[in-house]
Amino acid sequence: MHARVVRFTDVTQERIDQIVSRIEDADGPPPGVKSSALKLFYDAEQSTAVFVGFFANEQDLRDSEEALQSMDAADTPGTRASIDRCEVVVERDGDVTVKSAAKVTIESSGDLTLDAGGNLNLSAKQNVTLKGISVAVEGQADAKVKAAALTLAGMTSFSAS
Repeated sequence: MHARVVRFTDVTQERIDQIVSRIEDADGPPPGVKSSALKLFYDAEQSTAVFVGFFANEQDLRDSEEALQSMDAADTPGTRASIDRCEVVVERDGDVTVKSAAKVTIESSGDLTLDAGGNLNLSAKQNVTLKGISVAVEGQADAKVKAAALTLAGMTSFSAS
């Protein structure tokens, strides 16, 4: 992963509010920018901001450079003081919790992998459905199903392999 880190001076709360509103209303990055994520930091006491755009790889960062360099000053938080183009060498996040009173959807046009270094628990107060062309349940030790009733439909086979 790579990042483009830009430090701005002469930044006002009004400008930050405008930028935040524009980012929240956008469907993604500006045309020509291949960023995968962003973070904006604001120091009101110093009137500075730091904008970090993340890119999947160095080529995406390079491909986005022309569009980023040609941005109108009115589209930035303030006066550009410095620009650094970096490889992200350490990334550490804490626990992630997603809570919603409504439906949460995760979509992927490719593969989606959930990989846990510890236990992976799926629980629901109603139904849990696993659907696919082929569904496999594997365990290094035991694979258990506990239910008041168990129904298996279709061609069913069990093996010790």
